[in-house]
Amino acid sequence: MATRSDLVTKELGKELGLLQDAMGQFSNNVAMQTIREEFGWDGPVAASRSMEGAQLQHPGESAPLFSSLTEEPVAAASLAQVYRGTLTDGTEVAVKVQRPGLAELVGLDFYVLRRILSTVNVWNLLSIEALDSMVVGRSVDGPLPAYTFPPLI
Repeated sequence: MATRSDLVTKELGKELGLLQDAMGQFSNNVAMQTIREEFGWDGPVAASRSMEGAQLQHPGESAPLFSSLTEEPVAAASLAQVYRGTLTDGTEVAVKVQRPGLAELVGLDFYVLRRILSTVNVWNLLSIEALDSMVVGRSVDGPLPAYTFPPLI
């Protein structure tokens, strides 16, 4: 949302951008595991990667998914981080890996927003009714009781 000037003011976009920039990268091992799971790959992710927990290719093992993949992400943001890679046919690619648990977090954020909006809508209706003297008058059955104060001890 920080970059959506059609949705937020320039000032809010700047503040959201600061939060986005402050988001650190997540573990490279988690990123490599995510790549394996998403591609349904049980072999090494890249021939050039030894840190990911998988051994480099040995005789009889499947070929790596990528010829090369950077050890560290070339970019990291609030939603994902990106690695530079080369496919086995030599094509250079950017491999974007979504932050773990992101779908659940976004779902929770929108659930909370819907609850807040629901509450605001109720307050809005109650405020409009409170400003309508006819509605207030109809809600009173008979004269208002006299206010009494408890006796002093």
